[in-house]
Amino acid sequence: MFTFNAVRLLEVGFMGGLLALVGAASGTGAVIVTASPEGPDVVVAGGGTLNLGDGLFTPQLFGAGGGILPAGEIVIGPPATVGVDGYVLNDFRGPLSFGVAGVGPSFFPLAPTSGSGDTFGVEFGGLNFGFGGLVITPLGYTPGTPLVGSSTYAGRTLSSLGLAPGEYRWSWGSGGGADSFTLRIVPAPSAAALLVIGMGGGLLVRTDRSIKRVGVG
Repeated sequence: MFTFNAVRLLEVGFMGGLLALVGAASGTGAVIVTASPEGPDVVVAGGGTLNLGDGLFTPQLFGAGGGILPAGEIVIGPPATVGVDGYVLNDFRGPLSFGVAGVGPSFFPLAPTSGSGDTFGVEFGGLNFGFGGLVITPLGYTPGTPLVGSSTYAGRTLSSLGLAPGEYRWSWGSGGGADSFTLRIVPAPSAAALLVIGMGGGLLVRTDRSIKRVGVG
């Protein structure tokens, strides 16, 4: 059974709420997810909002479930395939991998053991045959609506999944239509994160000195 520790629950909830407020105020969106060990498992969880107004070709209707492929995909949510919307973006930019070459799933995404919440994520690189990036959202998603989800990989470690610790950021759009999806892979449980909530501006700051920024855009 999937479990949430208290710190992760606060982190995901406050981060999703903050990003929703920022997105509503500025017109931009952002999603942040974290992959870290939880006992004998690896949990990937997070949320935020997405703005899909810039660089959009056309929505595509297909099915997807949670999964990890270090050289092509990170999708949060339950393992079961559900109907989703996919948005192809020409100006999608960011790293082509978040893993260690030759380790973990190499061609097909690995589905989680369990998951909860929304199904959302990004595909990039070879999976899109040169057509930029693909942003996956719940079916009928309204831009700016908060997203929250999680995936649990039971009996796995970051190493066995082929995940390289660091911060990976994919972005698209510009100005008021700017958006991003950030994956943080941390080798220690999320209790190492520091959450600071500012009473006035509702500011949430998360510090992780053990990770390095490798995304572009």
